[in-house]
Amino acid sequence: MQLMAARLPPSERAAYVLREAFGYPHRQISEILQLSAANARQLVCRSPARLESGGRQAPNLAAHDIVA
Repeated sequence: MQLMAARLPPSERAAYVLREAFGYPHRQISEILQLSAANARQLVCRSPARLESGGRQAPNLAAHDIVA
């Protein structure tokens, strides 16, 4: 639990726990968190990678400058 609290933002943590621990479908997670179903699905999909990698990835500023 400490690992999740340290590495996942609150909305992502909630979505991950609702899906993995309680088996809620993405549609129901979206209703609980007041998000779109696609957004809820994305939060759940990102969570395992962030838990393994150590948290949020730093933004790629060089790529941002190219796009801007």
